[in-house]
Amino acid sequence: MKHGIKKTLVALAVAAGTMLPAFSWAASNCSDDDIIENRLPAITFVPFSRTNPETNLPYDYNDTIEITLEDGSTKTVNALEYLDELDDTESSLNAWGYSLREDGTPTISQLNYCFESLQDQAGLIDEQIREEHPGNMMDDLSWKEKWDLIKKAYEQQAPSWDDLYAMADNEDYEVYLPEVPKYTAPTVTFEPRPIEFSKEKTHTFYTGSMKGFSVGIFPYYKFGASKVEAVAEAGVKVDGSLAGQWTGNIATVKLHGRSPGSGPMKVDFTASALDGKITWNKPLVEYGSLRYEDSIKDGITKSVKYRFAVGPIPMSAELGMSGEVGYRWGFELYALQVGAWTGPWAALDAWAQVGVDVWIGGAGVGGQLTIAHYSLTLQGSGQFEWVEEPQIRFQIAALSDLNLLSGDIYAFAWIKYPSPTWKNPFRLKKKEWRHSFFSWTGYHNQGTLFDYSAVYNRYGLVAQGDLSIEDIAEVDLVNREAAIEQAEMDVAQEAHYLAQSVYNMLNQNDSRNIPQVAGQIVSASETTRANIDEYWQLMSEWIEL
Repeated sequence: MKHGIKKTLVALAVAAGTMLPAFSWAASNCSDDDIIENRLPAITFVPFSRTNPETNLPYDYNDTIEITLEDGSTKTVNALEYLDELDDTESSLNAWGYSLREDGTPTISQLNYCFESLQDQAGLIDEQIREEHPGNMMDDLSWKEKWDLIKKAYEQQAPSWDDLYAMADNEDYEVYLPEVPKYTAPTVTFEPRPIEFSKEKTHTFYTGSMKGFSVGIFPYYKFGASKVEAVAEAGVKVDGSLAGQWTGNIATVKLHGRSPGSGPMKVDFTASALDGKITWNKPLVEYGSLRYEDSIKDGITKSVKYRFAVGPIPMSAELGMSGEVGYRWGFELYALQVGAWTGPWAALDAWAQVGVDVWIGGAGVGGQLTIAHYSLTLQGSGQFEWVEEPQIRFQIAALSDLNLLSGDIYAFAWIKYPSPTWKNPFRLKKKEWRHSFFSWTGYHNQGTLFDYSAVYNRYGLVAQGDLSIEDIAEVDLVNREAAIEQAEMDVAQEAHYLAQSVYNMLNQNDSRNIPQVAGQIVSASETTRANIDEYWQLMSEWIEL
């Protein structure tokens, strides 16, 4: 792009534009036949390229370019601002059939010729004025003296304040006063917070050791609702470790249901076992309502190699766990109502096989160890409903029957060695050693993990069940916010009632009713003040906490 040429053309166009107002008087004294418009058919506007020709990359906001002005000097300008200026000028010229581009269309050089012609015409007009009115061209001092005379004449004719007061008292003069608009009571609006609420309850079990067997169970239930949808999610994650050689996920399940006020109901069930080696997935979509229940199960086995010594005898073992995991689940969805439950279970036991690295008399494994026999039930339901006004009602619960890491597993080895006596020179004695892999009294839990139900509306939150410290703090916080919000609404309503009373008094046609309306104003103002005091009291109590 020839930046110097383009900038020169822009400068000419701007200069020509500034000259046009100077000849507006002359144009207004010409007939339409005397005006010649060099207007051509409009050209389609095409913006100038924003690509740097040196790098073939778009100009950045901080890029600059050097342009050549009409007088031959150069100037550095912001590239994008300069191109925006070119586009503005190009768009204006295209409307008249001209263009800054040298592509065969009439160019700005024609406008430059017009500009030079206008300058010549201006000189001819000045010369003609001097010839027709010799000696009448006033200098700056003459113009100032003439302006002072005009100002003095205006001051002499302008009425004084005394004159204006006299005219106001003279009934011969009509007085035009604007109509006083009626007072209107302002409408105080207050937008209460939307009715929406969410809750999550969790529980954690963990027992065992990383060097031996360990089991961790983490159930949870989530619920949320608003005026547009209700959502529930139930899930359990079971992690474990095996002899310090393996740590991972034993089983995971998640059931997610979404029920909007309108549109499709969606449910997604996903489950896995042994770090995702076994997976299940069941997505469902339905309109109107959706009900479904199902169950699945599968066998799992996980083992690790293990070396140890029983007394002085080196031995090797393979330790593992095996059994079944399964899931029962179901849900029921209607518009803005959701209910979902899942019941994961497992029956996993430990086992061991041993071998010896040298010949001995004998070896074996004894004991019985329960890794995890558990059955969980997570259930919940909730809905967004209208009972005189909008509210959210829900309940969630979890029940458990757990038997984790109960029993023991051990390895033993024995040998017979000579122990002769005088009476029995071939007598053999037996020596036995034992190695305990694991031994636990077990963790047992049967009962309710969590039980929570609540109703939420603009007045606050009412919760029941097994409430934790966090649950109690949440109820207190929500109820304080609701109380302050209600106080704000009361103040707004009383302020509007006060303004309405003032409106009634100011627009009262019968003056005999004014005392009654004035009493209403006093009563409304006192009530407003009381509401404001109550509001500040609530705020101060909250801040003190």
